[in-house]
Amino acid sequence: MKKFGMAALTAVFATGLVACGDTTDDEGQDTVEVPAEDEMDDDLDTDEDDTDMDDDTTEDTDSQEAAAEDWFEELNFEQFQLDAEYGEQTFMVDYDYNDGEPQAVIEDNRDDEAGEIQGEDALDELATILPEMNIDDQATEEELIEEAIMAFELDEDYDEIEVEVEFFNDADIDADDEDEDEDENNL
Repeated sequence: MKKFGMAALTAVFATGLVACGDTTDDEGQDTVEVPAEDEMDDDLDTDEDDTDMDDDTTEDTDSQEAAAEDWFEELNFEQFQLDAEYGEQTFMVDYDYNDGEPQAVIEDNRDDEAGEIQGEDALDELATILPEMNIDDQATEEELIEEAIMAFELDEDYDEIEVEVEFFNDADIDADDEDEDEDENNL
């Protein structure tokens, strides 16, 4: 389609030049100058080069998408669990690397639009969150809880929060925190 368009554009351009130019030779005869066929082919070759660039861009986009799909390969942990309780409302995340076949579930019933997402939808949601978390096997329980609260944009007025992370080096951190006011009210 591009080749036809360029050929038509070249023909229109050549016709315009002929119509505007001097069409008589030195002897007074009318002449028409038609571009050589190889000149038209050069114009078409330029379009083919542009098409190749489009293919390169598509390949770059494909490789970026593939890299985005493998975000979980960059994590230093293989399991992540988060449970936060706000009275009767809860927020829960469960991620498992599962030998390169990750699985995830996110449950959120903190508002009227409570729901659960799992599988690819949950992984898509976590793809922008888990890689941004700054945690390793040396993190303290407090640091782990703080990172989870920031990453998932949780309210800090929870009744109880528990975060469990298992790293690829078999280290794990289990962190939990309860609202002390809630404990005093239960006495």
